Amino acid sequence: MRKIFTLSIISFLSLLLVACGQKDDRPVITYAGWNLGTVEQNNIERQMIQAFQQMHPEVKIEVIPRPIQINEDGTETDIGWFDFFSTRASTGTLPDVYQVADITTWIIQGWLDDVSDLVENDPDFALVPDDIANDARYDEFLFALPQAMYYYGFFINRTVYENMNNSVDIEYGITLDDLLSAAKSNSYYDFAGEGLGVAGIDGINTFIEWLPAQFNDELDWFTFNESTGYHLNSVAFENALTRQKSLLNNLPANKYILNNLDDDERSAQYGISDPWSVGKQSIKWAASYNMRDWVSFTKDETHALYGHDIDFIGTPSVDGTHKIPVIMDHVGIARGTKNRQIAYELAKWMSFGVDGFKKRIEITKENPVSGAINFAPFTQDEDLIDAYFELYPNMTEFRKIVETHQYFIRESLWKTTPGYWNSRANGAYDESNNMGEVINGIIEGTIAYQDVKDNLNTRANFHWNQAKAQFEEAIIAYRNQQSSTE
Repeated sequence: MRKIFTLSIISFLSLLLVACGQKDDRPVITYAGWNLGTVEQNNIERQMIQAFQQMHPEVKIEVIPRPIQINEDGTETDIGWFDFFSTRASTGTLPDVYQVADITTWIIQGWLDDVSDLVENDPDFALVPDDIANDARYDEFLFALPQAMYYYGFFINRTVYENMNNSVDIEYGITLDDLLSAAKSNSYYDFAGEGLGVAGIDGINTFIEWLPAQFNDELDWFTFNESTGYHLNSVAFENALTRQKSLLNNLPANKYILNNLDDDERSAQYGISDPWSVGKQSIKWAASYNMRDWVSFTKDETHALYGHDIDFIGTPSVDGTHKIPVIMDHVGIARGTKNRQIAYELAKWMSFGVDGFKKRIEITKENPVSGAINFAPFTQDEDLIDAYFELYPNMTEFRKIVETHQYFIRESLWKTTPGYWNSRANGAYDESNNMGEVINGIIEGTIAYQDVKDNLNTRANFHWNQAKAQFEEAIIAYRNQQSSTE
């Protein structure tokens, strides 16, 4: 009690001095994030920053909003994250703490500080699993901290199954074949086109991203391996591609798959383009961060999902291999920030810190809508996990993933791998086509995979190696700079 009282007095006096017109000479720590919403919304991220400010009245925390740009049609959108930081860097005003979109690019630009010394003896950081903790480690440097981990995979709506008197069980660890069978068995095609249909499943168009890693345990997302690069000419990729193409189209047998219906047919079947949102879809591919909104809808008497029983099972197993895609968000500290320790404490509070996550749970309990958490704790702390799932008691399968699953592939590969988007989509395949256009042509059947697979793999690895060389130069430059200042 005494400590709380003392902090309250200090905070009050700080505010009183400012109110009386005296100069506020507290150190300023600036923060930027793409998930802050507006001041009026006052979402959980802003409430977390406010709570940190109350705990640390000796500093002043300022949020740096991303500027708005006016488009040609008069609409307003946020300026791009890279452009936002480029402008700040050019004026020497990078935020002290911020969410990092593309870590390798930010390192090349010189915008991130190595925080390995700050985490070295932190007991909270020791609770983070090694592969998560070191997602942004390059050689001896750690350039970003894990802020949140989301999962990609399939949501299930048990209520849709109950409404169709279908007793099939869909659990964490289900095989791919059984998952597809469960989707097909709980679909209904409304031949009259009166909006009474039930969709079985979607997300089939993602198979080439995550399924190769189930066929070959050495592969990551989109066939990547950190040591050997891409394997787009492998048996694993070809098997995933074949499975995806066999399920897409092949009508009318596969009309239970939402991907196979165009907009007009969807409207005739469900009366809306998104059947999941109105309780007319059994299984949906999505990231786990959608859970917050969807579960809140099940508690909203005015929403079509009110009373529905929703859970998350991740991706299915294939031939005994079960690797689930994850999406990592990271928070970094600007290189050259004047107050590294307090900046680190803020970054930790907004990311992996145990006390910070406890505060998130407290905020969620006080305001389940605007304050709801959209990611599970990834620190290995049983009390945190118990407290988190008290908020989501129906999500029994998702809890199994959070508590027990250990084998992952990284959907957020592009954040930590040099040249990913050039290898996947934007880089040149030849003089007329980029990588994405060729891959789409293979899926659509306008390009024969056997004719291009070797060159496709060569070009993907060319773009990776080119970007990696540039990135390695940046690491060497950073190391030399650190050595010269010691």
